[in-house]
Amino acid sequence: MRRVRKAVGTDAEWSDLTAVSQAGRRKLVEDFDKGEELRIDDRIYKKYMSYLIALFDEKCAYCETNITSNQPGDVEHYRPKGRVVDENLKPVPFTHPTRGAMDHPGYYWLAYDWDNLLPSCTDCNRRRFHGEDEGAAGKADRFPISGPRACAPGQEAGEEPLLIDPSVTDPAEHLKFLPDGRIAPLTKVGEVTLAVLGLNRREGLLKARHAAFLNARALLRQYCAAVVSASTEEQAEQRERINAAWEGKEPYTVMQQLGFQSVLNQMRSGGVYLTLPIPAQE
Repeated sequence: MRRVRKAVGTDAEWSDLTAVSQAGRRKLVEDFDKGEELRIDDRIYKKYMSYLIALFDEKCAYCETNITSNQPGDVEHYRPKGRVVDENLKPVPFTHPTRGAMDHPGYYWLAYDWDNLLPSCTDCNRRRFHGEDEGAAGKADRFPISGPRACAPGQEAGEEPLLIDPSVTDPAEHLKFLPDGRIAPLTKVGEVTLAVLGLNRREGLLKARHAAFLNARALLRQYCAAVVSASTEEQAEQRERINAAWEGKEPYTVMQQLGFQSVLNQMRSGGVYLTLPIPAQE
């Protein structure tokens, strides 16, 4: 997981989608206030997927697994749109100022909100079992917070989420990635995020992160060997791969950067310095 700052679109399609989203939000708020059934149109928020995929380099915002090679991926609502459940998947009760006691209806007013949307793989977005030993993992409709929970539009600004939104918060403040593929929590937010998403419980994910570390380390060593042997063709190919990984365009960026850094540290201890990304003249 890495920080990816969101930017809004600038084309005509984005403008049209924004207008539709705003109209849809107004309709949902009006229907809720009238006590009518909420009908969220998934066709609206799914139109943001192409923008999300491009922004996050075709990766899951949470685990950085590629979500275009073997799955369509999900448009994930950071704050759940239809309901909110606790750690036991039970509805979260709350008291609405005008409608009284009820189960939390979800952050319906954010169903089409660009700032509430992330690209996600199915394993991070949907809760399911990953084997007898690994147990269940996946966010589903959970949204853990510390303190009062929002129940009306605008109140979400006062919440204290315990789940990292990588488009808002730098995950490095809460998580420490380790060479073996595990992630250590640095804060309560990091601890809850790991538990909710199962980032340390999915065996295949741990193996993939560890492999990314090893592959990055080997790739940088190969590049250095190509420089020594004056193999310019190999240098160019490897430089392109290294720079793409370093700049976040490949899966498991943090693990690859960790692998690169381990080699850079070894080089510096021997008095050799290299800066990433590698300029073309290196």
